[in-house]
Amino acid sequence: MRSIAQFLPEHPFFAGLDERYVDLVTGCASNAHLSPGSYLFREGGPADTFYVIRRGRVAIETPSPTGPVVTQTVHEGDVVGWSWLVAPYRWTFDARAVDATSLITFDGACLRGKCNDDPELGYALLQRVVRVMSASLHSARAAPRPVRRPVVSAGAVRTDRGPADCEAVMVPRPFVVADNRRDTRDTVTLDLVAADDEPLAFAPGQFTMLSAFGTGEVPISISGDPAHPEVLQHTVRNVGGVTRRLAQAAPGTTLGIRGPFGHGWEVADGRGGDVVFLAGGIGLAPLRPAILEVCADRASYGQVRLLYGSRTPEDILFGHDLHTWAREYDVVVEETVDAGTLGWRGHVGLVTQLVARGGFDPARTLALVCGPEVMMRYAAQALADRGVAPARLRLSMERNMKCGVGLCGHCQLRELFLCLDGPVLSYDLLEPLLTRTEL
Repeated sequence: MRSIAQFLPEHPFFAGLDERYVDLVTGCASNAHLSPGSYLFREGGPADTFYVIRRGRVAIETPSPTGPVVTQTVHEGDVVGWSWLVAPYRWTFDARAVDATSLITFDGACLRGKCNDDPELGYALLQRVVRVMSASLHSARAAPRPVRRPVVSAGAVRTDRGPADCEAVMVPRPFVVADNRRDTRDTVTLDLVAADDEPLAFAPGQFTMLSAFGTGEVPISISGDPAHPEVLQHTVRNVGGVTRRLAQAAPGTTLGIRGPFGHGWEVADGRGGDVVFLAGGIGLAPLRPAILEVCADRASYGQVRLLYGSRTPEDILFGHDLHTWAREYDVVVEETVDAGTLGWRGHVGLVTQLVARGGFDPARTLALVCGPEVMMRYAAQALADRGVAPARLRLSMERNMKCGVGLCGHCQLRELFLCLDGPVLSYDLLEPLLTRTEL
């Protein structure tokens, strides 16, 4: 049997990989042999290994009440497993050897470490893993299943694409950090420019899957100006491993972008009437593109109000924008904080209390709400109590997005897939779901 160093350069997965990267990857590899019926891994276990099958067959299984269901069988030359690459590094299915099976195993932590040290290696491996993911997902889509309605917002991904399109939305485009601005103690805004200089058009309210190569990817709403897609802006709060890497990305760093995905705010529906934006914390970031769209066409709207709540005055986002919108675009900006500090002259208390102050005609108001889910629930109820029609009251629901294209099911909310049907949804649809425990 050939050595690992001899085998890898000839394998399709590693084809075209620079020789020095093949040497690095080989340092994380070892041979393994499994008897029939042995498990490579089990659902929920730590995803710390990546496999290339040299001989034999492996069944990919999903547990069910009546026993395991084989969703795919992979053979000699195939690769198995990508969860080692994406936090929280847990397997989402079982893998069992059908025959006596020989494999090359790669230590996931070792590979991630080398990817962190060399982002170009991380990007090269991510491209190859995504091709495997794309092929697996397309194979799964070939089975009979209900057809989800397509997303129709500008730039959104449809659900009726073929394999070439599937790969196009699963492989991240490289974007280069042009600027990294600190907004608050734990939040930054990244200015990103496409490495191929092709702007990424988007609709306000859409999100992308933003990746730090070698660490993982997370869903982040676009916070920039839709009229200037040549600079893509994302506002990132440092709350975990991936967002930490993103928040620390210096100018010149290459990041990955998939998308844009989902339905947006469609704020133009508010033309001729009043518009209320209600935001909590970093929830102002997904609303910012919609506010900029309204400001660019200010004469088409009546009263425009922004009700914004944050934890402290130091946590307020986009302070310069808030003053500009109020001074130059006749936007009534009301701010409140949970805890005031010395010198704070604004409101103190819940943002929902600002709804009662009025200043808009509920019968002709479009209300857009974004923030922590519990805040949105109470804010939506307060706006509905004021007389805003539930069909004209929209919330952004970002929950556990993973694939962005409605295949993984992580973002499912009863019959809804939030990456497809949302993230922006009307309150008449969400009201019975937001009040249901554990949905």
